[in-house]
Amino acid sequence: MQLSINGEIVDVTLEGEKTAWDLVMSLTRILAEEDRIITGVTINNTFYSSDNDVLEQIPVEEIQDISLEVAEKREVVKTLLQKSQEICISVAQDLQGNGYAHVAQYKEIMEWILEVLEIVHALSPVEMVESSLIRNTILELIKYWQSDNKDEKDIPQLVQVMQSLSQYFELLMSKVVLPVQIEREELEKALDELLEMLPQISESFQLGHDRIAFEKIYQVVAILESAILYLRQHAADFAGRDDEIENMAQGMNALLSDIVAAIEKSDLVYLGDLMEYELPEKIELYRSVVWSSDGD
Repeated sequence: MQLSINGEIVDVTLEGEKTAWDLVMSLTRILAEEDRIITGVTINNTFYSSDNDVLEQIPVEEIQDISLEVAEKREVVKTLLQKSQEICISVAQDLQGNGYAHVAQYKEIMEWILEVLEIVHALSPVEMVESSLIRNTILELIKYWQSDNKDEKDIPQLVQVMQSLSQYFELLMSKVVLPVQIEREELEKALDELLEMLPQISESFQLGHDRIAFEKIYQVVAILESAILYLRQHAADFAGRDDEIENMAQGMNALLSDIVAAIEKSDLVYLGDLMEYELPEKIELYRSVVWSSDGD
């Protein structure tokens, strides 16, 4: 069997793989260590997507040659996000010029974007609140476009929504594709500010100032994203403590996911509990673990 990656022949040693699927999964794990992913598979001159179930039916003994198309995760995400942004702009322009004339085509287009968000979510090192907002907005749009209550008066607002979605995709690209390098001094300051902010959030909710509270919560989300990215970007600084740091990153990501879910549901009680009880403890644990790992 001959294996090539992006046209270059490479050596391969089978370790018990029985099907093409087993082989692709093994190679996927190896490439993941280099932040690369398989985007396509050609076996005996037949092309398959890397997740095609047919691969499970192809015994390795029948494979004469297998060619993989491989790309860096960052480039794949960048391409998908750029395409999604372009689609949102095109839909906005189409709505503006043609009204609901092509609305039947929008559902399939928007469902493709939802698939993109799933891919971005899987490849991103942190839970991105923007992706959740985009997902919910798209689901609402699909529901509206399929309804019998479409009104011409809503078109200007729909155009604005699509334009806003395109801006969200640009923001996602800046975070996922070209993340800012997080430095310790800036992060320490941000975490101090976060802890000072938390009592203000609870107070704002109690006073009925929900808008002010949510503005601060979005600041909290941004700081948590930075804290998780710091762990990823400075992995070399934590040599020998990989499991501990990975557990910390997963714990922070889980908390971030809970906050995003509460925001989506407008669950003010749960948000208040997270901000008042769980988050301060999590931040103190983060600082004690991470800063001690940094050599303090």
